Amino acid sequence: MSAITPHTEVYLLKNVPIELNNQHQLTFETAEAQASWFQSRPKLYLDDFSYQRKNGTIRVPMHIDSLLEYNYVMYKNDNYSNKWFYAFIVDMEYRNDNCTYIRIQTDPWMTWMFDITWGQCFVEREHVADDTAGLHTVPEGLEYGDYLCSDVEEEVYVDPTKSYNEDGAAMVVFQTTTVSWTIDGTLTQFPTNPKPVYNGLPQGCHIFAIPLDTNAAETISTIVGAYDGAGKGNAINSIFIVPKAICEWQDSHGGGSMFNITFYYPKTSWSATFVGSLSNLPVMKPTKLYGNYTPTNKKLLTAPYTYFYITNNAGSDISFKFEDFSGTYANFRMIGGFDMGGSIKLLPTNSLKTGGTMENGWGEGVLGTKLPCLSWISDYYLNWKAVNAKNVAIQTGLAAAGFGANVLTGMALGGFGNFGAYNAADIRINQLQNNPRLQENAIENLMYSPTSTAGTGSMVGSSMSFASQIANIAQQVRSAEMTPPQARGNANSADLGFSYGKGAFTAFTMSIRPEYAAIIDKYFDLYGYKVLTVKVPELYSRQYWNYVKTVDCNIWGNIPQGDLDAIKAMFNKGITLWHDADNMRQYGRANPIVS
Repeated sequence: MSAITPHTEVYLLKNVPIELNNQHQLTFETAEAQASWFQSRPKLYLDDFSYQRKNGTIRVPMHIDSLLEYNYVMYKNDNYSNKWFYAFIVDMEYRNDNCTYIRIQTDPWMTWMFDITWGQCFVEREHVADDTAGLHTVPEGLEYGDYLCSDVEEEVYVDPTKSYNEDGAAMVVFQTTTVSWTIDGTLTQFPTNPKPVYNGLPQGCHIFAIPLDTNAAETISTIVGAYDGAGKGNAINSIFIVPKAICEWQDSHGGGSMFNITFYYPKTSWSATFVGSLSNLPVMKPTKLYGNYTPTNKKLLTAPYTYFYITNNAGSDISFKFEDFSGTYANFRMIGGFDMGGSIKLLPTNSLKTGGTMENGWGEGVLGTKLPCLSWISDYYLNWKAVNAKNVAIQTGLAAAGFGANVLTGMALGGFGNFGAYNAADIRINQLQNNPRLQENAIENLMYSPTSTAGTGSMVGSSMSFASQIANIAQQVRSAEMTPPQARGNANSADLGFSYGKGAFTAFTMSIRPEYAAIIDKYFDLYGYKVLTVKVPELYSRQYWNYVKTVDCNIWGNIPQGDLDAIKAMFNKGITLWHDADNMRQYGRANPIVS
């Protein structure tokens, strides 16, 4: 039996860009491509060596000075395996001018990379294979500075500067009764609508609306004057502002010289939409940050690096994350209830937190500001006169005819001898009851000459002279006439936001400064995202490099245990795998996802 002569091939290599600390390593598609690239380095080929031991010493018959530039070794023991082993040169020792000892240490990754089987690992960080904005939201714990506003979206739900026909605002009047008047001999009743149904509830009050326009003040004055003139000023319960679109309206036209106004009445059907859908507020998801900075890593397009908040411009606001909404926009819809002060709310329609429906979005909604409740002036004297005119005039007429307030009592006590005066009083009463102008004249006579119509006679048994009775009536008239007009409703008629046209919701998109965005973007370029999940690590998801950091790396294979443990330690510490060996550590290039 012949002896086997060991035959070992050795390449001493220069300019191999990997180091003993294994923070950076190379990958290759095949073992042949790996060997070919290493052999393309500047090299010194040595043959006919005896068996080379792993992690041993190579005795090179050369002077040490000619070997100092070599930093890496690949060798193969042909008679025992056809496998290339890769190793770092860790030290050189001069023995003599013709002998140098080179000590080597195995590179476990390069030697066994094609023999590893990967299992599920707890991956702390990695370059992800899908960088869709909103898909990766694990907090990074990085400093990101303060925020600046990068975009503003606004939706106005009531604008006092718009005309009624431009979906402006309406002034709604709640009142408890109707008033009647005669125009050109025609009796007209106002308002003409029945008590409506709104917000799904039957209402006991009469309701109508008038446009909030440049004639609004004059219109209110006209309407209130009509109620005061009918002695029903107290029937007006409230006057308030609502967006026109909050209710379904039907118009009814007033006419004549008294009311040249268009009134709008709520529809009375139970099926009418009295909780109106006003308009949408779409907030576009950002593709850039403040200062027009376009991030490479899409995690910067999520919170906390960018977010938005919506304010009602009256001291209330709620913050939202773009990643909590599906689609290209964070969509909101305004709805409103037909109510005093307005009941407006902005609800998300595609929030992932609420199942993507508006119906479930009440907890995520933003309440609108209360709308103005208006004030008005009710003329006390006009109301009093309308209510008491007939009584005052009749009592005055009786006095002028020689009868006091106790005429019936006097007749009962004193007999029936004064039938002529009684008949005169009866005629006067009928005249006053049917002639408002005579009533007005009687009251005016009292105001300016309260005793001029007083009779001097008295009925038998009368307890008060006619002059005293008329003076008492005149005092009532004067008291009513001197009572100032009464302010009703809300004297604090509008808040600051409404006055400046801010009956609106405003969305502010906020983002970090470009300085911090660039710092974090580069950090993600180098080290990927924190993912904190159990999976097979992404080793080849990017074109040029992948960073991976695991906890308790889970791998196995036909690998010596010491080398297997060393590879696990590399990944548990964190390692960057470079897929382009000729451009290792070149972070200046884009590193797109491999599709």
